[in-house]
Amino acid sequence: MLFAWTQEEEEGAMEQEQKAFEIYNISEEFVPDINNLKVKYRINDISKIDGIEELRSVKSVQFLALKDDETNNNDVLYYMDNDILKDTENNTWDTEKYEGQFIWNGHYNTESDKKVSSKDGEIKLVVSCTADGKIIENIPGMTVLINGQEILYSSVHDGEFTLTDNVTFSIDPAVEEWFANEDMQGWVPKKWSEPSRLDAYKRVREIYMTYEGVQEAGDPFEYIKQNTETIEFLGKNLKAHKEFAIVLNKVKESLVAKGVYDALKSKYSNKPIGTLALREVNDKYGAGKISEHGFAMAIDIYYKKNPQIQTTRPYVRFLIEHSTGFDLGEPKTVTKIKNAHNKFISIFEGTSIDLLKKKYSDINNYNKEESSIKLDSLFVVEQMLNNIKSTYNSLDSNSTGSTINVINSNIESLSMQINSLKQHLENHKNAIVFDNTANAKIDVLLSRLSVIVHELSALKDNLRQNNYEDLVDFTTLSITDYSNVQNKINSFYQEQKKLV
Repeated sequence: MLFAWTQEEEEGAMEQEQKAFEIYNISEEFVPDINNLKVKYRINDISKIDGIEELRSVKSVQFLALKDDETNNNDVLYYMDNDILKDTENNTWDTEKYEGQFIWNGHYNTESDKKVSSKDGEIKLVVSCTADGKIIENIPGMTVLINGQEILYSSVHDGEFTLTDNVTFSIDPAVEEWFANEDMQGWVPKKWSEPSRLDAYKRVREIYMTYEGVQEAGDPFEYIKQNTETIEFLGKNLKAHKEFAIVLNKVKESLVAKGVYDALKSKYSNKPIGTLALREVNDKYGAGKISEHGFAMAIDIYYKKNPQIQTTRPYVRFLIEHSTGFDLGEPKTVTKIKNAHNKFISIFEGTSIDLLKKKYSDINNYNKEESSIKLDSLFVVEQMLNNIKSTYNSLDSNSTGSTINVINSNIESLSMQINSLKQHLENHKNAIVFDNTANAKIDVLLSRLSVIVHELSALKDNLRQNNYEDLVDFTTLSITDYSNVQNKINSFYQEQKKLV
């Protein structure tokens, strides 16, 4: 209940409204008998509320839990008095701040074995305190019947207060199911971005509950319990859907008949094999659908080496698709898989993860350096070459040493920048995967940059020998030839930023 109080300020009076009595915290993930419900309440700065003398004599607080149905006020689930109402920080009675806490295990008052559940829908929690501990009768306001006695929990009358606050909540069925099935929690994998497996279960449960069979079972865990069995396959005890278990047993019979089952069992004895995982389909084509593994109707053998599993890391799929043109989420054929495999090997053969990481790091550092020459600013190279050429061709026997030093310095600076650019482009190979046409253009550019570095070195030798007679004409870069390559690089950068 809200009480208004007025605060006078120098600029004028300003009326503020403050909640005198409030529930300020309710514990999350409440499950009867597992996680108790904790309801914290307090009186805020009661010195500013009329009737302070009466409030000072507050001795008890009442807690009610009832069905949120105003037409049925007698449907009280739980009622208790609490004599803890004090300043919990200083453990003293304080006119500024009173607070306390109710703890409820979720059981009814009347029947100790009966408790609330998610099926009860919304439940209203009401906490109230009355001056002098009095029950104020015959005053307009909502009442409830406790053991034949009416309890008023919201009223103001004749300077005496009953301060009340209430909240409505529902038990989360996902949380209830989670704690009721502790032995099955390990079957729920979580995404990297999720703080816990419970959060993952909440996410996939919404999808599971769109399936008719799961609806009939009541929840995903119950469906798994009703429809799976444990079987032995390749030396592992696996949880499999009853229909899929028939398939696996027939496969096992066939392998035994061919005399290879024991050898395969030995081969995979130390390798992980899995069937059940309560999750979605791993690729974008299956978004919003439960994987066959989510119903224990699929098997992964040595799944840690399965690239389809690794696609839970989006950059893995990106690298495979960018280099081979093959999306692991697409419908597959043996030929498609083999062709993608061979192309991937041809590109990355001799390259390790550490080498790739270093290349990406070097590329990133190069792009951050403002003085670096980017592929879309090759004109800078030609500008600097023209400046060097112009100054050099103007030299004669009367030229001063300072002018020659400036040319030497410019040659050294440009040579270093071009060599850095060459290394930058080399890093793009096997890191940013280009088509053959783009790769051929990069090779031509690298070749021309190498020639220019050689020409700058020869020019420096001429300066050392005081030979100013040869006119300088540097190799041209044909800048417009590389716009397509630059577009591919920019596109790669943008996609990469989305993933990392």
